Order: sequence, then C-alpha cells, then structure tokens
Amino acid sequence: MGIIQKKGIYLFEEFLDLGVYAGFTGREFSGKDAFADLKEVSLRLGFSFKRAVGLNQVHGNRVVSPDNDNDSLYTGDALLTQGKGVVLSVRTADCMPVFFYDESALSLGIIHLGWRPAKESVLDNFIDEFIKAAGKTPLGEVLLGIGPALRQCCFEVGGEFAEYSCFASAIEKRSGRYFLDMIKFLEDKLQRRGVKYALLDSGICSKCRKDFYSWRRDRTEKRTVSFVVNK
Repeated sequence: MGIIQKKGIYLFEEFLDLGVYAGFTGREFSGKDAFADLKEVSLRLGFSFKRAVGLNQVHGNRVVSPDNDNDSLYTGDALLTQGKGVVLSVRTADCMPVFFYDESALSLGIIHLGWRPAKESVLDNFIDEFIKAAGKTPLGEVLLGIGPALRQCCFEVGGEFAEYSCFASAIEKRSGRYFLDMIKFLEDKLQRRGVKYALLDSGICSKCRKDFYSWRRDRTEKRTVSFVVNK
C-alpha cells in the first residue's frame, strides 16, 4: 500500500492505478469550506471535475446518492455514486473517513464513520445501497481506503461501550480503561456481510499525528477533507 504526498494532499496509489483520485488534505487546508478546498485540490493535482458533493454530517445512518448536476450539500453521513467526475467528500477531525470503490460496477462512495454512525448502522445501510447500485450480489472485491482518524491507541471511550453489542469485538480494556478499534469494527462488519475487500489503511492516528486535525487533542474547528472521484 502506498500513500503519495503531493502539494499538501495525500493520495492512495492503488486508487490512482484504477483512474480514481482518493485522498485527503493536510494542514495547508483549513477544511472549513470543503468546496473551496476541493477546487484547490483539483488545481494542484491537475484534474477537472463536473461537480462537488459534501455532507452536513449529523452522526446518523443516512446514505445519500446525489441527484442533481450542481455542487450540493446533503444531510447524511455517507455518499454513493456511479457518476464520473463527481467528487464525493467528508470532513473529519477524528472520525474515520472510509473510501469505497467497486471497479466492476464503477460504484464509489465515502463514509463519515464515527462511533455514533457506526452504532446507528450506517455501514449496513451503505452496503445495502452499494449492492443495490451495483445491481448484483455478492459484490466483486471492493477497494477500501482508510484515512486519518482516531486509532485504538487514542480512541478512549466510556465503560458503557462494552455493553454495546455492535462493538463487542472491537473494545479493548487496558488498566480499567476502554479503547475502541474502528478498523476491527469495520472489518468484522464487512466480513459478516460477505463483502470481499482489499484494505488500504493510511495508518494515521489523527490525535497522535499533529500534522492532522484532531478535535480531541485541540478542540479545533478545522477539518481534514477526504474525497474520492472517478475521473
């Protein structure tokens, strides 16, 4: 797995090999205006796009398939499209951005995966919509990318999380404290749903790495912008 860093932007090489830009911004971008940042990203990387789509993220389980030709902001926590030239984006500062691409169906998506959307079954809803869009099941192997996010080293949660059945296999108790492993949660969910995947993990902990934004560390209003677009 390779991450290319170019002009303040980080890209997954494996997505690029398939003609897809999938990546995230660094601290050169504030993330306060995702559409402005995405325009600058496209200029720096030298690609064009038809329109940009973002989310008013509400930590829920709604999956949105954009339905018009203009730059749009929808309410939800996941985006899915089969359209070329449509940039899908999420904004994060500890929650996990998850990138999906199914080459055989030309379907791609992105998820804002915090613990609340995870608990509210956003992944199940996304997989259902992904299968519907692909028009087949089981899916072929999905390319899956993970951007900067809280990792188990820093994702401390309350003891009540041990009682949530959805996180049962993803909680580690250390010295009386509880830590959530969202990668483990994600992989367990995909395996239970029978989704074949290749995992590309940036390995970046947003709290450990001070070159990325972290709400827990800094209480910042700035955000990493993660994006995916099929050229």
